[in-house]
Amino acid sequence: MEDPQRSRRARIARQLPVVVRIALLCVTLFMIVFLAKPCSQGVANFVGNFDESPQKLPATESELDLSNATVITPDMSDEQVSDAIKEARRKAAEVGAERVKTGDGASTAGSAESSAVSPDQ
Repeated sequence: MEDPQRSRRARIARQLPVVVRIALLCVTLFMIVFLAKPCSQGVANFVGNFDESPQKLPATESELDLSNATVITPDMSDEQVSDAIKEARRKAAEVGAERVKTGDGASTAGSAESSAVSPDQ
């Protein structure tokens, strides 16, 4: 006859890997649920620190200055679109140069916004 104490040890020994897997799954789920938000905030802060000059984006359409905007419409020819884009780039370079001189906003002319917009916006 088999010793009942031995058979119990053998069953526990066979079940130990399953118990360990369940425990690791519980720990992993705990980490995902309870540490996701702090970790995501930490990553966002870390990535956000690489931005040298954070600039406020316009929140609403009323805050946009579209007085000097170049409008590109679907009925324009390729040449007209090309000319409009060149004109918008020239205007943006002038605005960027003015900002560099006055110290307002962009630090280089290359970071100036393009003033070309489509009628959808």
